[in-house]
Amino acid sequence: MTRKKILIVDDEYDITFVFKIILEEKDFVTDVYNDPIVALSRYKPYYYDLVMIDLKLPGMTGFELYNQLRMIDNKTKVCFLTSSEQFHQQYRSNEFQDFDPDLFIQKPVENEVLINKIIKIMKK
Repeated sequence: MTRKKILIVDDEYDITFVFKIILEEKDFVTDVYNDPIVALSRYKPYYYDLVMIDLKLPGMTGFELYNQLRMIDNKTKVCFLTSSEQFHQQYRSNEFQDFDPDLFIQKPVENEVLINKIIKIMKK
């Protein structure tokens, strides 16, 4: 069976470090970036099974990164990370209101909850 590949883009090094460890222990292949511009410049279209994007990033929002990625890869599944309920609600009530609420992962998140959400998103 092919190992699932996940890209994580979050400006918090601690988050990407911990998520990488958790996911690789569950046999996922992970790439992590703390800078959305670098992540975008090195993005491999149609390579990842899932891209996890923090909503609040330096230089652009997670949704802006999402839109840029969609221009070069419209197939890879995407979910969003947020530690701010207010930020999450602001975007959910505006242009991304049609997004499935299950595509948002609230940080901090327990390891098993994270894994279960990722598996659920990949199955959709």
